[in-house]
Amino acid sequence: MNYSIGLDNNDALEFEVNSLYSALLNVTDRRHACGKRYSLATILTLSVLAKLSGEDTPEGIADWVKLRGKQVCQHLGLRRTSLPHAVTYRRVLGHAVDLTELERVVGTFFAGQASTNKALAIDGKSMCGTIAAGETRGVHLLAVYGVETGVVLTQVDVAIKENEISAAPRVLAQVALKNKVVTGDAMFAQRELSAQIVAANGHYLWQVKDNQPTLRADIERLFAPERIWPGSAALQTDFQTVCVTTKGHGRLTSHTLTSSSLLNPTTDWPKLAQVFRVVRQVRYIKSGKTTAETSYGITSLPATQASPRQLLALKGGHWAIENKLHYCRDVTFHEDACRLAIGHAAQTIAILNNLTLGLLRLSGFTAIAHARRQFDASLLNGLLLIFSAFS
Repeated sequence: MNYSIGLDNNDALEFEVNSLYSALLNVTDRRHACGKRYSLATILTLSVLAKLSGEDTPEGIADWVKLRGKQVCQHLGLRRTSLPHAVTYRRVLGHAVDLTELERVVGTFFAGQASTNKALAIDGKSMCGTIAAGETRGVHLLAVYGVETGVVLTQVDVAIKENEISAAPRVLAQVALKNKVVTGDAMFAQRELSAQIVAANGHYLWQVKDNQPTLRADIERLFAPERIWPGSAALQTDFQTVCVTTKGHGRLTSHTLTSSSLLNPTTDWPKLAQVFRVVRQVRYIKSGKTTAETSYGITSLPATQASPRQLLALKGGHWAIENKLHYCRDVTFHEDACRLAIGHAAQTIAILNNLTLGLLRLSGFTAIAHARRQFDASLLNGLLLIFSAFS
């Protein structure tokens, strides 16, 4: 079903009920009606359009829109021919938007479009551009990322007096975890968080380091070489192993994962089903130099549901949140260089960055910088992406 957004212009585009524009109409505008010239949905739509096309600051967004003013007014059916100033974007993003509501609206939109997510990565990111002079910390956001689809399902602000560990239960409570696998680094290997995930009918997969010394020692001891005395036989184990080798960037990298369920009867970790060891070996082709490192992990996934190969894929897939989300926000979207001091504009920009990246990922783009140049060349393509429902 389509609805026209035009007010007095027959050339205005129509939007579909499951489109992003339809979702943005549900965000409450906290401004007073007096003096309001542009609807909140219009401001957010223009911001996303400009971001799709490579603009990352309020000044850049305002200039990009004004340079395409005639087309924008025609397709959006706007009565006013003048378009928002950069200060308007700053004020609206800083004060007119309720962050929790916008995060919920965007998360609901992506949950409907990206229901195939099985692996959910959790990780935090600081916005360096928000660190005030003389301070050591600015805005720090903790996100839940759909590894397969490349969308952020939700994100929370980590308060000054808390850390990612204490914020993790809050952010995971906002996501449907049934039949999902939550992956994270060693920081999140916490009993309470693991229990929360399995209580929601989900699964966890954590790295284990020195923050859980007893658990790490038990896993290390389990996989240590066994000393076999003369006249005796080796103990029977349930070890399963897979080795995957890749070539790239002038090196050969092999990951060997060995899993076991032998610790299950003796551990007090919530619903622990398997422990694993990963040995990563790298050989530099030109010099012949070889390096090796060993890491350990745990999961609630039983061996019948997750083979060593699947565990290795889940563990490797976790780093998509760093490589495909945080790196793109920092390098391609210049998030750390964008300084926004009005209200919570910085957090709103972060949500819009996640939103724009998610749209591009769902559209099949892998080279984000190239994708933004394509949308910069065609305003209509960007409008269709926002006003049409994903198939």
